[in-house]
Amino acid sequence: MRRRPACSPVTRRRRPPGRGQGRNHVLSAATIVPCRPATGRPARGHRQRVAGNGSPASSGAKFVASCLPHPCRVLLVSKVRAGGHRYYLDATSGPGGRGTEPPGSWLGKAARRMDMGAPVGLVALEALMEGSDPRTGELLGADRRLVTVAAFDMTFCAPKSVSLLHALGPDEVRCAVEEGHERAVTAALCYVEDRALAVRRSVPGVRRAVPVAVDTLPAAAFVHRTSRALDPHLHSHVLVANVGTGPDGSASALDGRGVYAHRATAAALYHAQLRHELTTALGVAWEPLDRGRADVAGIGPEARREFSRRSAAIAADLA
Repeated sequence: MRRRPACSPVTRRRRPPGRGQGRNHVLSAATIVPCRPATGRPARGHRQRVAGNGSPASSGAKFVASCLPHPCRVLLVSKVRAGGHRYYLDATSGPGGRGTEPPGSWLGKAARRMDMGAPVGLVALEALMEGSDPRTGELLGADRRLVTVAAFDMTFCAPKSVSLLHALGPDEVRCAVEEGHERAVTAALCYVEDRALAVRRSVPGVRRAVPVAVDTLPAAAFVHRTSRALDPHLHSHVLVANVGTGPDGSASALDGRGVYAHRATAAALYHAQLRHELTTALGVAWEPLDRGRADVAGIGPEARREFSRRSAAIAADLA
């Protein structure tokens, strides 16, 4: 092997932007995702927010990624640190909660396999965030004190017109909208579990570890009906613990890149299933699709803007 002469400077060619990243390259949660405001001004972007100890708890939580509509049209994903799960319980009216939102529920293939029918409680949720079986508290894998990300918060947001239909309609309409939203979330989560969640394992003959299929813990879902400004805003926070068991039987942290790579498809599937459910149950008609989303026909942009004070406030701050 020839050595480089000591006097020869080592230079590194810079990779042109957008090239050489591979088709599996995804942006991390801390990467600024440029969005193009309606004003036509240069994109300011936004950052994914991270939950953690000491974060102030409020409706919508400051550390939870904002559900503002933006041109990216992807599933909102944020990382939850140790202790960040307390916000979700505080917002509920169930045991240990101080809010008005309904108690959390268990979703996913593991929830069906484990027959997790009871509402999400504090002890079970803490076990989930620690990477333990929420029924027995048994720890999966090695000590997780060195794992900085306890879970991924995947936030599914209904269009504003659907939120208005849910908030202002009669009881039977509200129940149908909520059931349709929950079924759409379940369908999207099923896709995420099948296609996006994986752990990395070494494979003979391959230099780098590769993603492999994984068995995960149950997901905890929390339905919220309002924004931080108390406008109608139907959305669900689905907490997926950052731990999975590979085919070899060992548990480790998830390969989070798959979650971000599949978030656009998961969001499109959620919206498609939501439209199907509401059309079937209520005969809802829809406006033309706009990048995978559509609003309820008859609920115009003026009404949607009137109940979007949080969006207007943030848009004003970015102006």
